[in-house]
Amino acid sequence: MGAIALIFSMSAIAQSGKVISAFNYMQSYQQPDGNSMSSTKGEAKNLDQAARLIDEAVADPSTSGSAKAWWYRSNIYQLISSEPDSSLRNKYPKASLEVVRSFQKMKEINDPKFKSWDDAYQNMKAISSKLFNDGIGAFNKKNYHDAYLYFYAVSDVEDVLAAKGQKIDNDLLSKALGNAGLAAENDNDYTSAIAVYKKLLPMSTDAKAYVSLVSVLKRAKDTESAKKYTDEALAKYPTEKDLLIDKINFYMADGKFSDAISYLQKAITQDPKNEQLQSALGIAYDQIKDTANARKVYESLLVLNPNSFEANYGIGGMIFNQTKPIQEKMNNLGATKEDLKKYDELKALRDSIFAQAKPYLDKALAKHPDDAEVKKALTTIDAMTRK
Repeated sequence: MGAIALIFSMSAIAQSGKVISAFNYMQSYQQPDGNSMSSTKGEAKNLDQAARLIDEAVADPSTSGSAKAWWYRSNIYQLISSEPDSSLRNKYPKASLEVVRSFQKMKEINDPKFKSWDDAYQNMKAISSKLFNDGIGAFNKKNYHDAYLYFYAVSDVEDVLAAKGQKIDNDLLSKALGNAGLAAENDNDYTSAIAVYKKLLPMSTDAKAYVSLVSVLKRAKDTESAKKYTDEALAKYPTEKDLLIDKINFYMADGKFSDAISYLQKAITQDPKNEQLQSALGIAYDQIKDTANARKVYESLLVLNPNSFEANYGIGGMIFNQTKPIQEKMNNLGATKEDLKKYDELKALRDSIFAQAKPYLDKALAKHPDDAEVKKALTTIDAMTRK
């Protein structure tokens, strides 16, 4: 046991020496001429040496629990993250993230004897801004995975500050989380995007986080969760247009057309010239057999856009369908003189209704020339009215 303890003690001394050497190399970089007032920087190789030694030290069990070692490490990597020497930055491409890892480790160790927390807080606030800018740089290069890592690391830093009772920058944090979610979305990492937006919800002052969350949940095909958060959001933001549209789409997809109508009316109040909303409202009325209101909506839509496929097809289809009971009566007539007379009367009525429907259907076909249902209706009209 004595030999083992001696070996461990020698290892601890060696690693402590590396911590001191790393600090000295960092000092040589910061004050190359020994003058604490100097604004010049030493050679980048000093930082490289410092990083190598401190990484070896914190990887060893004898010094991995030293808050001071991790504090020095945070300083070293923070200097690397801003070093103008591109070769050093290329060697440590995620230096700013290593700073965050060091702070997290210091929080985890929570050494009551560590006396440099005030300096650490200042450095944390500085690295948050650096991480945010690194995230923007990565995002602009379409490196969305790294952009997510940088933006989300701002949240990690703010979590450490909050755990130590420090005031956090909520504005920076909310922007960073929003950007992290967007970066994860662009990287098709829906799991991370969903987690980020959920974390963002409590600090949001508007509906944007909910809108983003519901959008990603839909893309991830988690429809039930998307519905849940849509309802939660509308309870807080009842007039938010994007959320209203989500609710409408859920109802329409589920065939709950009556339920969709009130939400459509709310959305149209905000955006009365939105053709898609007008069209959806007409369809909803049509589906519940409220043809009077359906026609009113379609006619309003034609005022907005006389060439609207939905409005022309909607009105033309409703008029066309009025001929079905007439045709049934015609089919049930016999061959007596009275029946033949009645047949001619009904045919005239049917053809006059066809004549009302045809202009609308012609406009619908002009808009969508390949629509099978419109073609079928016009072919029927042509065949039945041909003399």
